[in-house]
Amino acid sequence: MMGLGVLCVVLLASSMMVCGYKPVIMFHGIDGSAQDFAQIVAQIEKVHPGTLAVSLHVCSFKDSIWTSIPNQVIKVREAIHAIQNANSTLFTDGFHLLCHSQGSLACRTFLMTTPAHGVDTYMSLSGPHMGQYGVVQ
Repeated sequence: MMGLGVLCVVLLASSMMVCGYKPVIMFHGIDGSAQDFAQIVAQIEKVHPGTLAVSLHVCSFKDSIWTSIPNQVIKVREAIHAIQNANSTLFTDGFHLLCHSQGSLACRTFLMTTPAHGVDTYMSLSGPHMGQYGVVQ
C-alpha cells in the first residue's frame, strides 16, 4: 500500500506534468506543524529541483487547537501572501495548495474568501468538509 507522502508526491507530479513546475504550499492539521510535510517538501525538491515547496509555519501544535479557524485563515492568508511577495516571479502561473485535516478547513475558507488567491490545484487530505464553509459573521 502506498504511503500518504508517496501518494501526495505522485498526485503533485501528475498535476505538474500538465501545469508545469508551480510552487507548492502545504498546511498541517490539528496539533501539527510545518514539520509534518518535511518528507514531502524534500521529495518535491529532489524530484523537481528548483520547485518552491513550503510548509507553512503558522498555528503549530497547541496554537492549532486554541486559535479559531477564522484567525487561522487570517494567518494562512498572511503567510501565503508573504511567500508570494517574496517569490513573485514563481507565482505568475499560480501554485498548488496541499492541506491536511483541520488545515484543509482553513485552506478551503482561504480559497473561498480570498479573491484572486492564485491557487491552481487544491488538494485536501482527510479534510472534514461535509458542508463546512467559511466563518459565521
